Amino acid sequence: MRVVRARWFSVVIATIVWSNVWSGGVLAQDTAIPFRPACELVTTDAVSAVLGVDVTPADAMPDAWCSYLHGAQQVAAVGLSPSPPFVLARIGSFGATDVTVGGLPALSSSGVVGSGPRQASVIVGLPDGGILTVEVETQAGVVDPETAARTLAEAILVTGPLTAHASTMSTAEPIGPAGSPCELVTLDELRRITGQPFADPWLDVNRIRCRYRTKDQKGEVFLSIGAADLGMVRSKKTRTLTVGDREAVFSPALGALFVDLGGGQLLGVRIQAADKGVEAKDLPALSVAIAETTIGGMTPGAITCSVISTDVVERVSGLDLQPIAKDGPDWCWFVTPDEQTGLFLSISAQPDLATAWEVMNSSFPDLPTPTDLDLSGHPASGATGASGTVLAVDLNGLSGKDGKVLVIALLGAHPSVTDPLAVLESVAAQVLGGL
Repeated sequence: MRVVRARWFSVVIATIVWSNVWSGGVLAQDTAIPFRPACELVTTDAVSAVLGVDVTPADAMPDAWCSYLHGAQQVAAVGLSPSPPFVLARIGSFGATDVTVGGLPALSSSGVVGSGPRQASVIVGLPDGGILTVEVETQAGVVDPETAARTLAEAILVTGPLTAHASTMSTAEPIGPAGSPCELVTLDELRRITGQPFADPWLDVNRIRCRYRTKDQKGEVFLSIGAADLGMVRSKKTRTLTVGDREAVFSPALGALFVDLGGGQLLGVRIQAADKGVEAKDLPALSVAIAETTIGGMTPGAITCSVISTDVVERVSGLDLQPIAKDGPDWCWFVTPDEQTGLFLSISAQPDLATAWEVMNSSFPDLPTPTDLDLSGHPASGATGASGTVLAVDLNGLSGKDGKVLVIALLGAHPSVTDPLAVLESVAAQVLGGL
């Protein structure tokens, strides 16, 4: 069960950086479709019949996720997520092809790419926003994992209207960090709350996740800030708590606390210190204490994009785009109202273009060798693959931007865009002019 728990926590933390909230478009609409827990979408017998393997649903999973096991081995999983918008699910969808499942747009992948097998999967864009994900392990005795994933998704969709929105939109006043999340809780505060000798913080490249470690690295505290809703982690075994005046959910299965920051954002707190004598029964209280300290250092207002404004992106690209909550001030996302086209911009710490492309290849595995370009004297390179078009620009020489790379991606075809790389070059020129 430890593998299943780790798998779901990685899904939640990955998903917590996407948004399902904006001022217009399908994702902001209220839905009358009742939410159904992932393990109740179809019968277990039906799942076993599709897979050709007898399975049982795992215990203690959040309502939005269901893992199906054969003995101790995971064979398949079904997930409902209000975010990311369908088009952004193209990032990291290895070898995916566009298909239609139940009359809805979908991405289907065999799961066998490059270095080895992964989960075969199908990701379906739901009519009211959000996605249905079905994964089937490629080494669990299923004859044709990709076909099984698509068949299981079809079986789910024919059971009736489906929504990924497990809870109503938060009305809490948005708050967020004024600077680095690693500045919200000091080492002394962590030591006082936990009684453990925390020694150093580590901030991830997009500046919204912080990890604190003890000197012997046996104790860790993770803080994550990103877009999601509490419905994603609720289950029959979660506890609803209050942190300050904000609603929160503690998940024993994940060993994590999630706090509503408003504006579609959650704060995630996870303590990993069993080797340091911290007992499971103490985790909720310790997590709440850390969360209270963390939000005490936040300021009103959600995370905003510092790279470029929505108006400029729309004018330059010619697309009707709407912003969604960001991974951080230097990571920005825009999508069309139908969720079929999206534009992503980031400024991240990469020493050069070659290193940046190595990183991007894990998210865009179908890209060919990039073509070298020059943008206002800055080395750049771009490539177009099945998942979209990507442009990278070396920012060395700009004030405060040495060792950083601007990455812009256009995902999903749009009839008004005939030369996607030219569009990205125009957007990049606007960004460079403002740096």
